Amino acid sequence: MKIAICVKYVPVDSKVQVDPATHALVRGSGAGEINPSDRYAVEMARRLKGDGDTLDVFTMGPADATRALKVVLALGADHAYLLNDKVFAGSDTLGTAKVLAAALEHYGPYDVVLMGSASNDGATGQVGPMTAEMLGMPDVTDAVDCQIAGGRASVAKKAGDALLALEAALPVLVTVPFGANAPELPTLRHQVAANQHPIVEVTAADLGIDPATVGQAGALSVVTDTMQVVQKKQAVTLTGTVDDMAKKLADRVDGQLKALQQGGGEHV
Repeated sequence: MKIAICVKYVPVDSKVQVDPATHALVRGSGAGEINPSDRYAVEMARRLKGDGDTLDVFTMGPADATRALKVVLALGADHAYLLNDKVFAGSDTLGTAKVLAAALEHYGPYDVVLMGSASNDGATGQVGPMTAEMLGMPDVTDAVDCQIAGGRASVAKKAGDALLALEAALPVLVTVPFGANAPELPTLRHQVAANQHPIVEVTAADLGIDPATVGQAGALSVVTDTMQVVQKKQAVTLTGTVDDMAKKLADRVDGQLKALQQGGGEHV
């Protein structure tokens, strides 16, 4: 069986820069990490991989995104591909799906493709289903479990407070939400090996992609503004005995209630 996992390298701090003209994040301008929900997709891929199976990992982004690839290599991926081309910059979800689909088709075919349900920086949840549509394969979103047998995938899908049991013929694309499982941590030995593992850099020309269909040139959605959310509330730490803390909390709540009644104060 041939398995692919698509991950994203996302910013983790407020120092990331925003392009004043496009309002898009400047990739590589701040610290980053593998997208949180992607870690759960990686764990699902790791559990699906059996003897004789191959696991390939893809990411689209700047050179810094190789850090995300190395995390997955340390967890058992066999091959890693960095989709990096200046024409990819500014891609919307449709452009991103086009690039991923082209790469998966070029290096596939794959029996199972996994992704995180949504990225922390975009949070649209669109890329997985779009990619599946372009590849002509069924997709199951928000899967918390996946088993493969007899050329079919048996998937448990999260739907509110319920779990749906679904089946799909292979090939299939599955997206995995945050908290779906308990991700394995890579060992130091595997991390060292991952740092030495070759990573294949892939361009638009390698995939036969028309530059006019991706990046800003091909974007059908446009970011009109980007702003930083200001945290107004602050955490308050109560100390002392249980009775002391209970009295302090009661006094604080009472004070806030009185302030609200007078037209001021904040909710606690």
